Amino acid sequence: MRSTLYTLLGLLFYCSTHALEPTVTIADSIQSRLTQLNHREQIHYLGKNCWLLREADRAQSIACGQKAIALADSLGYLSEAAQYSNYLAVTLLFYQSEVPTALFYMNKAYELALKANDSIQLGYAFNNLGDVYNLTGNIPLAQAYADSSLHYFTLLNNAEGKAYAFLNLADAQLKQKNYQQALAYYQLAIDGYPEHQEENIVSTAHIGQARVLTQQGKYDQARKVYEKDLALTRQMKNKTFEASTLKKIGGIQFFQGDYDRALSSYLQAEELFKQRQDKNGLFKVYLAKALLYGKTQERKAGENTLEQAFKLAQKLGAPARILDVYKTRLQFYSFLEEDIPPASLIDQYIALQDSLDLVRQFEILNEVSQKQAVQADLNQAQEEIKSKKREHIYLLLLLALILVLVKVLVWKNYSTNRLNKELAALNAGKDKLISIISHDLRNPFIAIIQYIDLLKSGELSQAEKKEFFTRLEEQTHSTNALLDNLLNFSAFSIRKVKSYPRLFSLDELLLSIQSELSAQLHLKNLSLQTKLRQKTVTADEKMIEIVLRNIISNAIKYSHPGQSIQISSFQSANNLCISIADQGKGMTEEQQAQLFNNQFGKSVPGTNGEPGTGIGLNICRELITLHQGWISVESAPGKGTIFSIFLPNNTSSQS
Repeated sequence: MRSTLYTLLGLLFYCSTHALEPTVTIADSIQSRLTQLNHREQIHYLGKNCWLLREADRAQSIACGQKAIALADSLGYLSEAAQYSNYLAVTLLFYQSEVPTALFYMNKAYELALKANDSIQLGYAFNNLGDVYNLTGNIPLAQAYADSSLHYFTLLNNAEGKAYAFLNLADAQLKQKNYQQALAYYQLAIDGYPEHQEENIVSTAHIGQARVLTQQGKYDQARKVYEKDLALTRQMKNKTFEASTLKKIGGIQFFQGDYDRALSSYLQAEELFKQRQDKNGLFKVYLAKALLYGKTQERKAGENTLEQAFKLAQKLGAPARILDVYKTRLQFYSFLEEDIPPASLIDQYIALQDSLDLVRQFEILNEVSQKQAVQADLNQAQEEIKSKKREHIYLLLLLALILVLVKVLVWKNYSTNRLNKELAALNAGKDKLISIISHDLRNPFIAIIQYIDLLKSGELSQAEKKEFFTRLEEQTHSTNALLDNLLNFSAFSIRKVKSYPRLFSLDELLLSIQSELSAQLHLKNLSLQTKLRQKTVTADEKMIEIVLRNIISNAIKYSHPGQSIQISSFQSANNLCISIADQGKGMTEEQQAQLFNNQFGKSVPGTNGEPGTGIGLNICRELITLHQGWISVESAPGKGTIFSIFLPNNTSSQS
């Protein structure tokens, strides 16, 4: 078990202050719900409530967390035990101000995450330890843990974890007065998490930026940031954050010499901290009030407030807090016109500072040695596990052989049935293909020959020639498209189609298709408009080209002259979507239901009587299915049609 000086002090302190307290009871509603769940579900339900109740009901939050950890630990769910140890540590640190006890659970989360090989929870444990050492003033350790956390979350590409690590690094830089670096880290925390915009992260980063501005003497800018954040915290209904922001607004008013308003802000913050039983926040307000009383020459009020702060620092069990009281006491006496700080007070401050420096050095050395000890224990445990596994290898191998033999027999039977079905389907497809070729492909060529014979006869006027040339061009394009689809269908039917994904430009592909279909667009005076929010795709470019050409050709076929066709793309959480929308004749629900059922030869003619077979859309569906995607249709008679192609994110690349 890892231990530090704070952990030992924390356990002693926690036992002494909680020994006589009754066990926190889980609410009846939670207990009732637990009876309906299995053990694994109980663990997740309790852990979730530990996190969700941390602001509204800390007693219930802590009770749920302790129960979840104990149950997960007893059943061997190490990752869950690590996760909820992290949850409970955060609640104890930021909402209960019990630093030593929080540190105990952070160490527990660290050990469990190592045993479970859970990099995410290990990253959060590192980050939470960075929080503790930022609060207690051990900046080297705080920065080291934040760096470790950022390293893990960067490898995992975990945006939320990286944002929290940036906040810790920013706080460490601020305490070292590296203002530009601190501002940069706060901004990285905000910019690196845009999809979810977690309000706690945004609020904390804004407060940090305002703290930098305050220390730089830019009070008006800092006040505006705090006021903006105050509105956000009230919208979040987070009383703890609201109190913290009010205290900082009071600090700005103090620096600007507006002592009456500063005291009003401090008193509002003090009341909220008392309601939330936030001892850490209350401690900071006491120190701020003491300095204000020094400025207003209210010696008695200031000394009483400093005494309150000192007693609270002792309860918190944090030596750094006691040092803060001595430092504030020195500032308080320096503000009084008739007094100077007593020499004994200065000596006590220096002695305490030296002692705290020794403690911090011990912590750093102790952390290193304890990590090495934990790693050694883990290595020994892993060797024991490997030894036990060897005892079961032969039994598992025998069982595996039996399973393989059974699987081979089952697979052989399944393969035979599948091949028979595929053969029947291929024969049916072959018959249908021959039927289409003999009918639908022969008729267009007969029509083309007839148009050519009429043009050669020399009996047509110029107007008639122009009309027949137009019809001939339309028929040629239609026949060419039909031939392409028949060839694609034939290749697919005999399983010669293979997917070769690569990164390509969707924009360039659409320009190529538009150029290819320009004559058909021109004949109907149609415009093709694109609005691409996602401009690159990783997929088989040739297959996507076939799909888009078919759907765009259909849009042209069923559009009325003078209309437009809209093509758009966007990236959702899980898929890339490409949509082709026309304003044409549309379809009934019955027609939509028949689009992808392989009923060839039943296509509805276009607005100019253009023929079709229905092969194209079936090819589109099969090609998109090869990419693990799908096609959806929205349409109504007279209102146009929207075809949407969905490809999973693993086939798309951000532009």
